[in-house]
Amino acid sequence: MTPPPVSPGATLGVIGGGQLGAMFAMAAKRLGYRVEAVSDVADCPAAHHADRVHVVSYADAPALARIARGLAAVTCEFFKQVVMHFRIELLAAVGLKCKIT
Repeated sequence: MTPPPVSPGATLGVIGGGQLGAMFAMAAKRLGYRVEAVSDVADCPAAHHADRVHVVSYADAPALARIARGLAAVTCEFFKQVVMHFRIELLAAVGLKCKIT
């Protein structure tokens, strides 16, 4: 079953605040979305474009789950081998549809 689309105005998240996170934030904001980035450093490239930046360790599963509760969808700028270490199952546990492709 295909999940319903996420409408503009919703808040999207990106795990990783590098150049790809910044490009994601710029594109999403042009389409009318709010963007929150998760990074392990405050002055990351995405910080210049996201509405909010959460500075946490990528291994801090409780913090990622807490952040995810306020997001309609999350993407990740890292390689999929690394994504597995971010405890994607916790993001799914708070109701986000998670798929690693």
